[in-house]
Amino acid sequence: MDRLRNPFAIRNGSVIMIEDLSLQERGLNCHCKCPACNGDFIARMGDIKIHHFAHSKDACDEALSYTAGLYRLIQQILGNGIPFYIPALVIAYTIPNDVLLDEYNIDSHIKFVRESYDRPNSMLVSAGRYIAFESAELCVDRKNRIQALELTFMNSRIALKVVPPDTVCKKTTVSPHKDIATLALNFTDDAEKIQTSNSKMFQEYLLSKRLDKHWVSNPKVKKAYPDLFALNQKAYQDYMEREKKLAESRMLAARQIEEARKSAVREQIACVKTAEKTAQKPVPVILNQKQIHKAGYKEVKDRFVQQTDPIRDSFNNRWIQCEECGEIKRDSEFWSYGGLNHVNLGHCNACDIKRKRRPV
Repeated sequence: MDRLRNPFAIRNGSVIMIEDLSLQERGLNCHCKCPACNGDFIARMGDIKIHHFAHSKDACDEALSYTAGLYRLIQQILGNGIPFYIPALVIAYTIPNDVLLDEYNIDSHIKFVRESYDRPNSMLVSAGRYIAFESAELCVDRKNRIQALELTFMNSRIALKVVPPDTVCKKTTVSPHKDIATLALNFTDDAEKIQTSNSKMFQEYLLSKRLDKHWVSNPKVKKAYPDLFALNQKAYQDYMEREKKLAESRMLAARQIEEARKSAVREQIACVKTAEKTAQKPVPVILNQKQIHKAGYKEVKDRFVQQTDPIRDSFNNRWIQCEECGEIKRDSEFWSYGGLNHVNLGHCNACDIKRKRRPV
């Protein structure tokens, strides 16, 4: 892989690009400095390799030099009060139904998306607009590495963070700058465009809507909180109501099973007492298949309100509801049943014969 080619330099206190120079200014005649370390630059403008600047001696980190030049050129352009397009603030969101959102957990359900994003569960928080900034200041760390470009407009601040071409740095993630709105300028795929541009061409690209920009953070997102809280409240109430009805249904089914069991016990006790009164030896009550079928049907007929758990009567017989005729029958009377969200549904033999799915 070819080494990094730097198109940026400092001359007479201003940032220039290699294509701003004439051929007569090649080499040391360019009188340029490194944007990062201020070391002497030479302009390499041959016929074979792409034009670029290089240290005449004692080179510093080439990636830092490239990035510093990119930041300083953007500062130089925007510091002159030229209107710059700030994209619309658009968010995509998810609304949970089993938990209530608040200011502490809502951020985990929101993400910033590009202004062209137009899908369900998205919201426009603020429209895009052009702003002529009053000042542009570079923020550097203790090692004098540029961290962001802070722009000021009517007592408001926006931080710009540059994602350099992937030939300079493979890292594309950007973190918020301090506690202010942070906008990322994405030059990931623009290595050749930048390398072959002069300052005027670069400025036109920077100020156009063609440059990929996306929000990393923006306090204005709080304007969307009330609407999101309202959506969440409605979803949560609906969820709790469904859970309440499901719990009531389960309790009703449990009571019906218990009542059927108690009824069977009472019948057995009554038979014993009758036998005692007639001075006969008590005979256990043994239900025939028809009675078992009738009792089982009575137990389960109102329990077909869910499709997650198999429905069985107190005799451990399983019951299924036919999706075609709607009748509730024992599983032995079905040619097929079960499946995801259809645990207690199927197609009975009678309907199957009518439709001639298989011979009688």
